[in-house]
Amino acid sequence: MMVCLCLAAGAANTFTAVSGDWNVPGNWSEGIVPTNGETVVINGNATLTNSTGALASLAVAAGKTLAFDGWDTVLTATTVSITGTVTHAQNTATTTNSLGVWVPNARVNIVCDTLDIPVGGKIDVTAKGFLGGMASTTPGKGPGGGTHRVGGGHGGRGGRPDLTSSTGITYGAGGEAYDDYTAPEQPGSGGGGGDTGKAGGNGGGAVRIAADGAVTVNGSILAYGGPGIANHGAGGSGGSIFIACSTVSGAGVISAHGGLGANNTGGGGGGGCIAIAYNPTAQGALPLPGVEINAAGGNASYNPSRTGSVSQLGEPGTLAFPDNQLLTRVKAADVVKLSGQWTDMAFTEWRLDALTLQNAWLSFPQSGFQLTVTNNLAIRGTDSKIHRLDTTNAVVTIGGNMGLSKASYVMYNDPEAGASLVVGGNLSLTNASSMYVYAPPLTESKPDYTALIDVAGAFTIAAGAGSGLTGGSWVYPHSDSYNGGSALFDVGSLRITTANAGFDANVKGYYGGLKNAVGTPTSAAATAAAAASARPRAAASSTTWRTIPSFPAAAAAAAMAQFRRSTPVGAAAWCESLLPARCWSTAASSPTAATDSATTGAVARAVPSPLAAARFTARTA
Repeated sequence: MMVCLCLAAGAANTFTAVSGDWNVPGNWSEGIVPTNGETVVINGNATLTNSTGALASLAVAAGKTLAFDGWDTVLTATTVSITGTVTHAQNTATTTNSLGVWVPNARVNIVCDTLDIPVGGKIDVTAKGFLGGMASTTPGKGPGGGTHRVGGGHGGRGGRPDLTSSTGITYGAGGEAYDDYTAPEQPGSGGGGGDTGKAGGNGGGAVRIAADGAVTVNGSILAYGGPGIANHGAGGSGGSIFIACSTVSGAGVISAHGGLGANNTGGGGGGGCIAIAYNPTAQGALPLPGVEINAAGGNASYNPSRTGSVSQLGEPGTLAFPDNQLLTRVKAADVVKLSGQWTDMAFTEWRLDALTLQNAWLSFPQSGFQLTVTNNLAIRGTDSKIHRLDTTNAVVTIGGNMGLSKASYVMYNDPEAGASLVVGGNLSLTNASSMYVYAPPLTESKPDYTALIDVAGAFTIAAGAGSGLTGGSWVYPHSDSYNGGSALFDVGSLRITTANAGFDANVKGYYGGLKNAVGTPTSAAATAAAAASARPRAAASSTTWRTIPSFPAAAAAAAMAQFRRSTPVGAAAWCESLLPARCWSTAASSPTAATDSATTGAVARAVPSPLAAARFTARTA
């Protein structure tokens, strides 16, 4: 007698067990494990330990989970639809193999014609990468594992605390970057442990999708690094997401974000690696995808006034595409939601009519990058530490206005040249926004300043809770730590609305204090003496100076500011003053409009009357 185990035409073979192994026949509605050509539905929580046959289709039902277990386990189907969750097992390696290589043991690996992830569906391998360190002496696992309180690295380096601990510990460099960013496949690495028993976050997992046709993401594909545990556990790095397809579309999220550093000194995890190898011609025939593609570095809690404070955040990871059309096709009405380092180093110029970045951290590491926006640039977010635009030695030209809201602009520089930001209209920092300016060294060709912020209109720095020293929007000008190269702010008018906003150059000058006549750092005593003897001085002009309570001499040595104001009749007044932490000014027509704050403030406050034009350069010398 012959028994037929074939399915009726069109019938689905459904995983009906509450949970269990894919390879157990009794877990399936038809009593057999799916084979080639079958229609498969996951209506329970299934674990896939061996590769499937070539299925006709696979659907994961809402509220149900399909978990991959094994590095070489592959799901193959003509069509894949994920309304529930797809994930993989934890990567568990605790050391390298005999060749010194970290060997992962699990990933999501899908081969299909089309993949559809509707709203609510997700591939989620958050914290499924290499393990975080379990104690202060235990580093995170993986190629980019972080040491004590240091974030794991992957596409970007992990973040590190910007201070020496009370026990004399100097924290190590951020976890290292690794992987092939054009076709990433490695999981993220673990963050370093915090205090005793407080683990660092695990790295994000690994997702690999090979689709002959369209990939549509209205849900999410997530490979987040895990957060560190309080106290001071560091974040794990983001994992890897590699998608090869004809086109990508949708309005969902594809993210390999680094993990959060815990408390005040846990470093954030580095962003992971995202590569989407679409067909440029097919992709170009579609509207720009509305998908958020996010390889941002992990957040951290830190004090922006400390030197190098941005280093506590994990670095952004990498974004790799076969061309640059996700940028070059942007129109004025589009919103850019891309976070990560743009890896095409040949892409050195971006010109567009208008630009809006929304909840993005877009980084251009190419030295000399040129960004030209004919009209307005808007950078909007919800957290100025991780919603940013970063450039390196760039020439940024904005024809209209530039506005930041709960976001940051960071001007990095290489050692040989300086960056510039030229705004034809107004520049405004509102709702706890920040601007970080890192000036390179002085050179023979740039003997006075090495970074330029030139605003034809008004430069407004406004208050807003949740950022900076005491809340508000701040500009952080960092001078070169060895020869004093500094930034010049040349603006039409300057308005700083309250004492909770302004310029903060505290501890952002020479290493070791003021520079003496022979070009070496002075002793602490000499630094204090020089600061204590400093007094405001001004030429006769309509500028009014008022002295407010002095601060400890060591603090007063933190920064020197140089103001230049041109009056309507062309007269010029120069004033020099040492500033202990930051400076305020208002656009009011009389000194009485300035606020005398009880909080830590400047040795002197300049209140021009009227403030028709201002030139400000923050430098420590």
